[in-house]
Amino acid sequence: MWHSWGCSCGCTFSPIIYEEGSIHMDQHVFDQWNFSHAIWGFALGAVTHAPRSVAAWKIGFLFVLWEFWENVVEVAFSTYAPGQYMGDSVVNSVFDMIPSMLGVWLGRRGFGAWPLVVVAEVAATRAGFGIHSVFLGHQGSICDVRAPGEFGTCAQAYLVRLVVLPVLFSQLDGLLWRCLAARRRRAGAPSKAAFCPKAT
Repeated sequence: MWHSWGCSCGCTFSPIIYEEGSIHMDQHVFDQWNFSHAIWGFALGAVTHAPRSVAAWKIGFLFVLWEFWENVVEVAFSTYAPGQYMGDSVVNSVFDMIPSMLGVWLGRRGFGAWPLVVVAEVAATRAGFGIHSVFLGHQGSICDVRAPGEFGTCAQAYLVRLVVLPVLFSQLDGLLWRCLAARRRRAGAPSKAAFCPKAT
């Protein structure tokens, strides 16, 4: 699945900003895509129905699924140009969890950080590596709003990705957490109040 431990350049633990097709692509400890991981984490933390007693890092581990997608599905279906993307290194995948969990933590603490997140996303998208670049834009071969005349042609793709998918995710997320809570009640697990004593 993961084809290497780190970058063949020998500088795996040096953060880097690389060009597409570079040997450094998704091989270093941190790179420009950490911005998008943090923003995704914020979005997940903000919309999840998980009780407050569930630690943010546990929710952040859902990004393991994203790493699986990157390293298996995208490679298998050649989402990128042939030869440009061979999957993340083990080090890169592991350290992608840090900005993801930080984003979840910020999202769980409320929307107070949203202006900073919006600014970060706009800057990252203009540079080509924001959420838009993966979820809506050129990296996914859907459309690129930075190109003249492209914005109007993206309405259908945007409707599905900005409305339909988030609604489906929210419904599924809520259902799963309700099922988990019901299962815990049937098993006689301690209630949430047991973990959150009232302040005196």
